[in-house]
Amino acid sequence: MAKQKIYRQGDVLFVEISSIPKSDVVQLSHRIIAEGEATGHKHEIAEESALLYESIPDIYKIGYDKQMEETSKYLKVLSKSKVVHNEHGTILLPKGNYKVVMQREYSPADEKGRGYRYVID
Repeated sequence: MAKQKIYRQGDVLFVEISSIPKSDVVQLSHRIIAEGEATGHKHEIAEESALLYESIPDIYKIGYDKQMEETSKYLKVLSKSKVVHNEHGTILLPKGNYKVVMQREYSPADEKGRGYRYVID
């Protein structure tokens, strides 16, 4: 069994997956993977050699307040692609499919019972 490859750029992980889900995802027209709330810097695909997808959660099933938590992004890299960021430097992703995972850190449970928060640039 081949090892799963993981690439990291700051608080964003790119986890290699076999394929992008075929249902409940849409292709995005932009190439911004994540935007820092504190600095405004972006994790962004530098070329048009990759396609960015996002899952569309059913807000009627999960509730509007959980929509952001349940949304996933996926990246289909057609040929080697640069992911750029002002502070973290550029990384090169090889051809393949990736799930984009935002880093989380422990935090005391909030009013919704969550014991984590997303790391913010």
